[in-house]
Amino acid sequence: MRCMAEISYKMLCELGKTKAVMTRALRNLRLLEILLKERASLKTVYRSGFSGGSKSRKDWSHGKGQQSKPLFT
Repeated sequence: MRCMAEISYKMLCELGKTKAVMTRALRNLRLLEILLKERASLKTVYRSGFSGGSKSRKDWSHGKGQQSKPLFT
């Protein structure tokens, strides 16, 4: 993502934007990067079960979980 921020900074410079506008835009890009990383880490849910634990992926937008390993083996 750093490359994306650097490219965006160069594009803003070429457009002749002020330093304040460029700083705000870069801060927003960094916040977006942090939020995307947090959202990606929330998608993996670990459940303990009789088989010593299982990993399931959760689709938060629809509220449905998809099992990648059965709970009972």
